[in-house]
This record gives sequence, structure tokens and C-alpha cells, in this order.
Amino acid sequence: DIVLLVNPKWRRQGVGVLLARAIFDAARSLGVNKVIVEMAEEQESGRAIFEQLGFKVEGTLSRHTRDRQGNYHNLQILSYHID
Repeated sequence: DIVLLVNPKWRRQGVGVLLARAIFDAARSLGVNKVIVEMAEEQESGRAIFEQLGFKVEGTLSRHTRDRQGNYHNLQILSYHID
């Protein structure tokens, strides 16, 4: 598992895209055939980064994860086939 987080002061400056591409390139060089990303459904900017790289939404798990306040969130699963 890899976690990609961008400090709020660096958001909207392309840092997330650069980090995601670096992760993607590392996976390719390791011979990985499929990369899977899981994120809360409301993380639209994060999803946009991965969709730019060619990831597609495979499904959504309803009320699958909770935040620190105990609120439930849907979990979206995106994937990209490298081969």
C-alpha cells in the first residue's frame, strides 16, 4: 500500500500529479500489471488526478470507511491496467 498526501499549501500546483506519476512509474518498473487506488468518493480532486493518468472507476463500496469524527463515507475503487 502507498498513501499519497499533499500538504494543503501545495495543493492545486501539480504536486499531486507528479507524485501519482512517480508512483505509477515505479509500479511499471517493478513489473506490476494493475494498479488499484482506493479513496473516499467525495475526494473529487484526487480522483481527477488519477483519471488524468488513465485510471477508471471500477466500483464503489457504500459506507465502507469512517473518518475521525465517526462519519461514514463511500469508498471508490479505481484501477489501471499497465500491460
